[in-house]
Amino acid sequence: MLPGVTVDDLITLKISNNALKSGKLPARLKILGWGVNESTRGTFTAGDKTSQVLSLNQHALGYDRVAIDFDHCSVSTTETHKALLKAGQPPLMFGYGTVTPIRGDGIYLEDITWPPLGEQHARNFDDLSPAIKDDAGEVVLPGPPGS
Repeated sequence: MLPGVTVDDLITLKISNNALKSGKLPARLKILGWGVNESTRGTFTAGDKTSQVLSLNQHALGYDRVAIDFDHCSVSTTETHKALLKAGQPPLMFGYGTVTPIRGDGIYLEDITWPPLGEQHARNFDDLSPAIKDDAGEVVLPGPPGS
């Protein structure tokens, strides 16, 4: 995480994973539109600051590729992560992608790869909940999008 940022500072949103729209799982998903995005957790902006710092923050934290996991289970402080470990199970990873801001368009998860677990189960979940970190409402870091 960024200095002073904890998992509790992240905000989760809901987007469609488009898994039910065709027989093939998507290779690219739009996480947020450019400009102001309304959510039940407030408004979030993908703008000039996002364009300037998001990719740098992702790289600095080793998030060049992020996981699509089940119920944020790749985050060690979540109850799902703890329950899986207690049951002797690893985090359930459905896919991996690269977060890319595209000025004037939005923030995308691109070059998505779906391992066998994702191929088998991603269609069971119609949405994803990307976790973001904002600075005064502007997105500076999408974290791993849990399914």
